Amino acid sequence: MHNWICAIIESLKLLPSSVANHFRVGSYFIGGAHFETNDEGRQRLWQRLGAQLKGEIDAVLADPALKRAEAPDLSDRPTTKGERLVKICDELQQALTSGRDADQIAARLEREASGTPVAFDARQIRKLLAKRRISDLAQHQADLYRLVGHARLVAGGLNHLE
Repeated sequence: MHNWICAIIESLKLLPSSVANHFRVGSYFIGGAHFETNDEGRQRLWQRLGAQLKGEIDAVLADPALKRAEAPDLSDRPTTKGERLVKICDELQQALTSGRDADQIAARLEREASGTPVAFDARQIRKLLAKRRISDLAQHQADLYRLVGHARLVAGGLNHLE
C-alpha cells in the first residue's frame, strides 16, 4: 500500500491545475503511520485514504467546468518524463536519418533517461555511435534505428513519471 500512496502523490503532480485543485495532496503524506500501527489501525487508514481518493475523483467527474463540452483549459499540465524522452528519440531519429551529428542528442537522451528502462537503450546507442570500426554499415544503422525505436516505445509508457 505504501507504493500506492507514492503513486497517487506522484500522479497528482502531473495533473493540470484545474483538476489538481480537487485533491488534497497533503493528506496522503502519512509518514510511517502504516508501519507504526496494528492491522486494525492500518485497515482504518487505508479505508480513509481510499474513501478520500474516491470522493476527490467523484468531485472531478462532477465538476461542470471539466466536462468535455465546456472545453476545459488543461494546457498547464507539466510534461512527463515519457513525453520528453519520446521527443528526444524523435530528434535522434531525425538526426540519424539526415546524417547530422547525433552524439549530443544521444548524450542528452542518456542523461534524461537515467533511472528508467530507456537508459539501457541510450547507453547502447552511445556505444554504437562511438564505434570507430564498422564492418557492416547497413547492420550498424539498422541496430541504431532498432534501438532508437525501442527506446521510443519504452519511453511512451513512462507518462506516469514526472
